[in-house]
Amino acid sequence: MDKKKSNSLTFESALTLLNEYKVADKDFQEDVKQKVDYFREKSKVLNTERSTKNWIKKFNDFRKAYGYLIPLSELSDIKQLEKELVEYISIMKKNDGKEYKANSIKHAVDAIDRYLHIHSPISHINLHDKYMFPDLINVLHGRMRDLQERGLGEVTGSLALNTEQVQQILQHPRMNCEEPENLLYQVFFLISILFAMRGGELYNIKIDQFKFDNCGLKFSHYTSKNNQRGLHNGSAHIITIPADSGSYSDIKLYLSKRPICEESSFYLQPNSNWLATSIWYKSNHIGKNKLSKFMQDIGRRTQIDISFDVLSNHSGLKTAA
Repeated sequence: MDKKKSNSLTFESALTLLNEYKVADKDFQEDVKQKVDYFREKSKVLNTERSTKNWIKKFNDFRKAYGYLIPLSELSDIKQLEKELVEYISIMKKNDGKEYKANSIKHAVDAIDRYLHIHSPISHINLHDKYMFPDLINVLHGRMRDLQERGLGEVTGSLALNTEQVQQILQHPRMNCEEPENLLYQVFFLISILFAMRGGELYNIKIDQFKFDNCGLKFSHYTSKNNQRGLHNGSAHIITIPADSGSYSDIKLYLSKRPICEESSFYLQPNSNWLATSIWYKSNHIGKNKLSKFMQDIGRRTQIDISFDVLSNHSGLKTAA
């Protein structure tokens, strides 16, 4: 075989292998893309998605009627956006002309906020930030207070988290169980909503109030305002968390990550050096002042406006059905 023919065959073989690799690589990328798209959709809460679309449509209908033509996805002027939101909140009513309840006004702002987090060109936008949108916050609270006075819902100071917001918080990346601090906040939030505990009760939870059996996790909940009696003094209400629930798994994971120590307090300080040491938590409990700010910290982490009693007097977290 002459040299020229040999070189041609070598080139053709290499070209064939390269083309086969490109086909395989293309198939692999398409497979990965499909999986990514699937899990992205899987993470969405359908009710939340529907609520967001509904309120965005209503807000856009208002904007169109009042001659605001710049799409929300292109509106980069914060003051102009605040002006439009303030006007919308001030006049918004149902299709039949009746007033919304206070909760609905808040849900509308929450939905628009969710949309803007993804689509707005404004960096780090947060409609609940009183420094970024001061007039919006004032008008929102004023409108809700006015509705409350007319018997159309609760004022901001006592608003409950609705089911959608609870789901958003529990599914937020900064509330996962893969890091000590995230897991700590997740467990704190779960215990707050599952057991409806007051601030003093949350701080005074002891490790021996949690027991595992074949049915799941049993928690001894004392009914006194401040749980100071201890597990062996006084009666307790037993609350069972089924073993097949996510709450059970998260709380059990937290308990398994606690170091073996004499500290009986449930909430321990996260260890900042956990990656190097594999020790998730220190042997020191979290201070009362620090723990009292946990719910507010969760609001900041998840960008959900948790502005109700639990922040002012640390009452049990209320959830709307």
